[in-house]
Amino acid sequence: MKQFFKTLVLMVGLFLLSQVPSLIIGGVLAYNQSLDKGSFGLVQTASSTFVFLIIGALIVQIAQKRDIFSPLSGRKTRSLWVSLSIAYAIIVLGNVLSSWVLKLEGQTDTVNQAGLYDLMKMVPIPLFFVMVVVVAPITEEIIFRGLAAKYLFPKKEWVGLIAGSAIFALVHRPTNFGSAIAYGLMSAALAFVYWHTKDIKYSMAMHTFNNLIAFVSMLISPI
Repeated sequence: MKQFFKTLVLMVGLFLLSQVPSLIIGGVLAYNQSLDKGSFGLVQTASSTFVFLIIGALIVQIAQKRDIFSPLSGRKTRSLWVSLSIAYAIIVLGNVLSSWVLKLEGQTDTVNQAGLYDLMKMVPIPLFFVMVVVVAPITEEIIFRGLAAKYLFPKKEWVGLIAGSAIFALVHRPTNFGSAIAYGLMSAALAFVYWHTKDIKYSMAMHTFNNLIAFVSMLISPI
């Protein structure tokens, strides 16, 4: 039980640490607005990007010390590509079902996604790319799958993986059934990849790929 609470505190602490750059960006936006400046300056962009990368690297270093990158126990799947393909199919299914349910609920998008669209309009694209495609997938996999699977319930890794994945879905602010479907199935798909490959690097890769597709889609067809 002591290990459980220590891990939970560490997960919360790392999650809050991962939010520090977003708070800094919020402060920069507020500062620019007070000066009637419409966009980030070069120094602001570079420094904000640097902070994101440094905090991401710090979380990776902590994960290395906690042995997060070593394999889970048990035999991994024979076919990596089958696991990745099934996982991505689950994510796509979740997005399709989510869109359908959101329309029935009179919504056009999830709160989290709408927030990302708004943020993309306010910050430079390179900074947004680093946030969404580079740092977020790595840190979120470490916090919500790596730490959870290995340390929440050390003797039952699959229980910790389910618990961490549920928390992952919750921190993405599902405010209705449609958004719960999207983030719930996405989290389940990433957990599936981690469990079947026994290697967190593959769930990181899948998370990065998914966010990259979303990033490109937002650039092509912004709201």
